[in-house]
This record gives sequence, C-alpha cells and structure tokens, in this order.
Amino acid sequence: MTDLKKPQAAWIRLVGHELAASYLAVLGELRELECRYTQERTRVLVLGDAVVAGPKGIRLQGVELGRNTAADGSLWVSIDAQRGVRLATAPGLQGQVAKGPQGQLQPVGGSGLSGGWDPPPGNAVLQDVRVVVVPDWVARVDGVWDGSEPQDREARRVFLDALAFAAERLREARFTVLDALREWAQLRGSEFLGIAVADLAREQVVRDPSGSVSRSRQGFLADVAAAMHAESNAGPQSVAPRTIVAAAAAFAAGNRGRARLRPFQPGPACPVARWSFRCTQGAEQGQGGLEEFACVARLRGSEETLRFEGVRIGFPFVGPRDFGPLLLERDPSKKGDPQDQLLGDLAGLTLGGERSTNTDGGVLHWQLLKEPAGTWAVEFYMSLALGSGDLVARAEGVQPGAPFRASERNVSGLWLVWALGAQPRHKASGHLDLHFFRADGTPDTFTVETSLQSEGRIQSLLASEIGAALPSSPTPTIPDDLARAGVLSSFLIGDSA
Repeated sequence: MTDLKKPQAAWIRLVGHELAASYLAVLGELRELECRYTQERTRVLVLGDAVVAGPKGIRLQGVELGRNTAADGSLWVSIDAQRGVRLATAPGLQGQVAKGPQGQLQPVGGSGLSGGWDPPPGNAVLQDVRVVVVPDWVARVDGVWDGSEPQDREARRVFLDALAFAAERLREARFTVLDALREWAQLRGSEFLGIAVADLAREQVVRDPSGSVSRSRQGFLADVAAAMHAESNAGPQSVAPRTIVAAAAAFAAGNRGRARLRPFQPGPACPVARWSFRCTQGAEQGQGGLEEFACVARLRGSEETLRFEGVRIGFPFVGPRDFGPLLLERDPSKKGDPQDQLLGDLAGLTLGGERSTNTDGGVLHWQLLKEPAGTWAVEFYMSLALGSGDLVARAEGVQPGAPFRASERNVSGLWLVWALGAQPRHKASGHLDLHFFRADGTPDTFTVETSLQSEGRIQSLLASEIGAALPSSPTPTIPDDLARAGVLSSFLIGDSA
C-alpha cells in the first residue's frame, strides 16, 4: 500500500468515528445483548466514579434479585484493609449479605451470596458505594422458577424458549450490521484508499513445498493496516493494543508420541479459546516423521468453533485469526548413555528427514567406533541388527566432546547434528527414540489455552466480530474510547467469560 498522505482528522473520521464508534460499537452492543439472553454471567454497574475492584475483577455467585439485593438489584459496598469487602442491601451496612477478607466473599445470614471481589489497589477505603447487580437473563431463571409451585417447570421452559427466540433475532441483527459494514468498506474504503475494495477481511492459506503453513491477509482491513503503517503526513496510525498469551501446551498423559510446542506469541486478532489438537496422521500409517494434527478451538464466551488441520511436526504453522506461529518439535529420549558421556546432551540435537522408512518405528540405533587416527565415527541404524544395509547416517573424524554432522547413508534422507561425549567408548551402543505420534486407537492429543492479558476496545471488537486487527501501539492515534461512547454495556465489570 502506498503512502496516502492523509491528515490526522481524516484517519480519526474513517477509523475512529465511522468504523469504531459506529459499526464496531453497534456490533459490540448487539453481541452483548445476544450474550445477555444466552449466558449466565453476573456483573455489576458502579454508580459513580469510584474504583471498586482490582485487576482480577468481580465474580458473584448465588445472586437472587430482591432477596439478597435491593429490589432493583442494588448493593452497597464498603471496603477497607481491616474488614475487607462488605456488601449490603442498604446504605450503612444495613442488611449485610456478604463479606470477606481480601475479597473472598462469604454469605452473611444465609443470604447465599458469595464469590470473589478483588479489592482496588492502594489500600483504598470505600464507604457505601452503590453498585447495581446485572445478571444475564438465563442466570435469573432458577431463582424465580425454583420448583416451589406446580407449574414451575413448564413456566421455566416457556421463558427460556422466549429468551432463545430473542437471542436468535439479535444474532440476525448482528449479521445484518456486518453486511452493512462490508458495503460501507466497499463504498468509503474504495474512496479513502483509492483502490477497489471487494472484501472486508479474508485469509489465504499458503503451504510451501517444505510443509510450512502461513496465512496472508487480504481485503479492506489489511489494506487499511498497511496504509496506517505507511502514513507520512499524519504519521503512522495505531489503535490501543490487545495482547493475547498462550499457555504451554498440555500433552495427554496417555500419548504414545512425545514433543514440545515452542513458546509463541499469538497476534492481536487471536481469540480467547481452548485449542484441542488430535493426531490424524501417525506412525501406524507409515507416516512417522510426517505426523499431522487437526485442531478444534472452542471460543470462550461464544458458541463459535474454529477447525483446521495440517499441523505437521517440525514445520512452522500459522493458524486462523493470528493463532501461532506454531512449531511442534520432537522431544527424543536417549538410552544407553545416562550420563551423556558417550553422546552429548539431547538439548544439542537437531535432526531432519526422519521417517518410518529410515527408523525402527521411530527409534534410531547408534554405535560409536574408534578410528585408526584416534578420532571417532558415530553411526545410526534403522535396525538393532546394525547391518550395513540398515545404516542411515554416519559421521567420521569426530574428536571427543566435539560437534558433528551425521550425513545420510544408503539414500536414507536422514541427517543429525549433535556432539560426541567427552568419554566415548569403542563399540558403545544405545538407541535414540524419536517418539513418533500415533493416530490409531485413542489418538495422541494436546491442548493450548489462550487468554487475554490486555485489551483495547477497538482491537477487541475487530477480533471478535471480524477476526482481524489493525496496527497498535501504547500511544494510539485513534482514541480507543470512541468505541465505548454511548455503549452502556462497556460500564459493566465482572465476569465477561
């Protein structure tokens, strides 16, 4: 994208007022309303400007409006270092319903109200700050139709059916606004960028001949992002950042294969989700060395599911919506050298070209041979017989403690880079297990959890509604609060999952 040389006002108009404060804000409000009719969250609205909670937020359980709150859902919160958090149904701690040190709320007087309330930082002292409890509609059902009346079960069903119908209409409304956003991008985007705009955002999967997978972004938002980077008149443009972190991969205890997932930083469009991987191509099919995994991602707070496949061990892979880059690396084990005296530590091992056809079911048998010149040869075989026809890689002229490269033999395609141990021994042998994954029976699996660390409103809405992102920085040029203006749900705090 070429430098558009736009003034700052033009960028704030397009990205701030038109995209964020109009379309994204409406989409966010509709999604929130849809969630209000389908989920069971309980959040609070603070009346006033007091800061009532720390970064861990608020989590309320057992709320029954009008029973352990005031009739309109109000509670009065008092916080101090000595007495912790106290909640009451009237000012002056009248009708106290919950309390707890360090924000661990416990019911008072059999109220049933409990949960967690992270106190604000700095030992703040608050007295009688009014908050309004806002449970989602489904969360209220059990407290109303509790089985105490004969028709409660049927009455409960009628109400839930109505909620589901309303949620479906809200979902349709959100899709209508998304269609309008695409039309706006074609209309205003083409004018602003000076190029024809066909799509709002799309990804194209690119697999190179080696097996690595990347994704290229195209469409209006990708072009706008490039133009924001290149802007020279107003300067590079940005929005407030959204940071997603990925936890370490958790491999199932019953796996027959073994590997490591290299730590990675997902991009700003990545959803908060649980990503579940299942081996679909394994050693039992003769595909050792080319094992592949498919993934199902369940997005938190949404019914949406993402599916993709083709994650191959040893090859970089970028998933949808900025999930990645993934690199699944082998985690081999060595037998016959527990003290690393014969061969080096496994941390220094690199190999490639391993296959079912050049290993013994994923195992390489090694042998050390002392050469006449006092150096050493390191041999790797695909059979415990160590026959000449089973030799798949060999290194020669290696000094004790020195690194070596074992090149392929018998056209095996296998190579290894490693180091000889400090005390090699003639004809010492052992094996190197590469732990190939399997897809038969109960397939090998692993999971990755992504979670939210920090979130700008504009970037958040782009991620959730479109699966895209714009350039971000700690000092954004597009005010993030434009996407919150007039949106009542943005003032709610608490359980947003």
